[in-house]
This record gives sequence, C-alpha cells and structure tokens, in this order.
Amino acid sequence: MTNVLVIPGWFPSKLYPFNGDFILYQTQLMHQDPDLNLSLAFLDQSLKYLYYFNTWRTQWIAHPEIPFPVAHLQRIALPKSLHYLFPGLVNAPINKMCAKIPAIKKVDIIHAHCLWGGYIAQHIASRIKVPLVYTEHHSGILDHQLSQTELSTYQKLIDHSTEISAVGPALAAILQPFTPHRPVHIIPNFVDETLFTIHKTPKRTGFHFICIGDLIPIKQIDRLINAFDIIRNQYQDLHLHIIGDGPLKNDLTNQMKALNLTEMITFHGRQPNTEIPRLLNESHVLISASKHETFGITVLEALCCGLPVIVTPSGGPEQLVNSENGILLPSDSVESIAEGMTAIHRQYSNFKATEIRAHVLIQYSKGATIEAYKSLYSKCLKS
Repeated sequence: MTNVLVIPGWFPSKLYPFNGDFILYQTQLMHQDPDLNLSLAFLDQSLKYLYYFNTWRTQWIAHPEIPFPVAHLQRIALPKSLHYLFPGLVNAPINKMCAKIPAIKKVDIIHAHCLWGGYIAQHIASRIKVPLVYTEHHSGILDHQLSQTELSTYQKLIDHSTEISAVGPALAAILQPFTPHRPVHIIPNFVDETLFTIHKTPKRTGFHFICIGDLIPIKQIDRLINAFDIIRNQYQDLHLHIIGDGPLKNDLTNQMKALNLTEMITFHGRQPNTEIPRLLNESHVLISASKHETFGITVLEALCCGLPVIVTPSGGPEQLVNSENGILLPSDSVESIAEGMTAIHRQYSNFKATEIRAHVLIQYSKGATIEAYKSLYSKCLKS
C-alpha cells in the first residue's frame, strides 16, 4: 500500500466552504482504492490571521466528511500583488507540520495540487525526504498573466518535483517549457460515475439548457445570456438554468431583467455536488461558454449523465467533445454560441444518452484516472 499525503492549494473551510471542493471529492474517491492510504494537509486562509501572527496553528483534525487524517494549516489570504510575502508567512506552519508528520502518519509520497499547495509540499517533501508529484489545475495560468513571483515559484516547484501532471493538454503545453527535458503527464480529472449517471425520471417539459460554474468573468455567462436572447423566439418553451454563485451575480441578474428574460432564465445559486446529477438529468443540454478551462469537470459530469454538450474552444473541454456527444464551437463569440444552441436543438434527437455515457467512460472513468496516478506514484518510488 502506498501512503500519500495530499496538499492542495485551496480547500473547503468554514469561511470558504466551496474552495477546492473538487480536490476533496477526488481525494475521497482515491482513498477508496485498496492500494492507496491517503492523508491530507490543507491551508485555511483568511485575512483574520493578520491579527494572530504569534498563534500559527498546525493541527491534525477529524473532519466529519473525510475518512482519513487531515492537517489544518492557517495562512493569510493574500491578494495577488502581495504573493511575494507568502514564503515568509508559511515558514512557521511548515516547520510545525514537518515536526508532526512522522508521529502522526507514515508518508511515502506527497501529491500537491496547484501552485501554493505545491510550494508548501516541496519544502515538506525536501525535509522528510519523500518524492513529490505536482498536479496543476488552475485555469488562471491559461491567461499568460503570471507575476514574476509566480513564475519564479513555478520554476522552483517544477525543479523540485519528481513527476509533474496537468489535467489537460493546453495546461500541459504551458507547463512544458518549465521542464523541457521531461514530460508533463496529462491525467484528467474524474467524477464518481456511480453518482453521475442517467436517471430514469423524465426531463423537464420544454427544452432546457444548463450551465454550471462560478459567476466570474472567465466563465462568460454574460455572453451565454446574450446568445440565449438571440434564439429565444426560435423555439417554444426554451429555458436556461445557471448553477453557481460569484461576484457577477447582480450584474448577470440585471442583464437578464434588461433583456426581459426573467421567465426564461433561472439562477439556482451554488448547489452541492449531490444535487448536480438531478439538475443535469432534468435538463437537455449543458453549455460551457468559458474563455479558459483547464479540463471541464462539469462537461464530464454532463456526459456521464448522457447529456450532449456545447463547449467553446477554451483549452480543456475540447478533449472531451466529439460529433457523437456534442458541439465544439469555432469561437467563443455570442453569435457562435447562439448558432451552437440552435444546431444542437435541431440535432437533439440524434444524440443517444447511453452511447454518450459509454464512450466517455472508456477514457475518463474514475478507475482509469486513479490507475494513472498509481502508475505515476510507482514510477516516483522506483526512481
């Protein structure tokens, strides 16, 4: 059995309950594998810690939803302009964690997710002398707007990592120049296909599009609403469901009202993972209108539920979409999105839910992805 300490860059906490929830979800699924024994250390971040420089805490806690040991580190949430302060602020909790790990948990390998989780992980791995696997998920890298601090930190992290992986080809291509003499492995995200499955209950009356994601600029929900406005009169009983929350909620709600779409668009807010399969199965088509996506986990969830999808060329979901399960748009323009919505409505009867699900599970099942990580762990330990 391989003992893996997982260190994510962000993670659910009391202040930010949805931060990195997909990493928690995937870690829980991996822990079910009989060959893996996982523990996890996460960074609880808040500006409130500015007032407690002398009370850094590093403690192993029992989390009610996590069936394995969890180490809770506090750190200050820093704006991007102050990221250069991060190393100095986390030295104390790193030292405390290194002192506690041997007594609490055997660690064979550390698996870090994203930049600042990787920063913590590289120092711990160096001190307790175990291999480090670093996985990148963050869509912000695709903007090519990394600060000098971030660029320097990425280079050091990659230099100190035993193996590197990314969840999609576009992200791997950006990371590759940091390590030109070894590969960046592409290991996709995964979902629990026993949860995301095809329901026998009927779909909603009419034709329902669904979009799932944070209400932030990179998701381009405003373009989706404008595209929906273009096609609103082409068919009867159209509806758009938007699942998520974020800083643009008021702007998007006002946009909906200004276009007189309040009867045709529903904002559901952020929903727990257990509710997403029901919402997907009640809908007909999922749309991802993002500018950048490193993978497209909601696209995979929809495909597992047998839904056809529409995706913009955003860097991640392209690997999931083909003519049998949806439409890959030529651009992310409002006109392109509207044309895709019209086309998929017209072609909807051609898509077969069972075939969509079966095809995607060949390559993107939970088992296939976990086996890929186990192979990477084995390679690290042998080297």
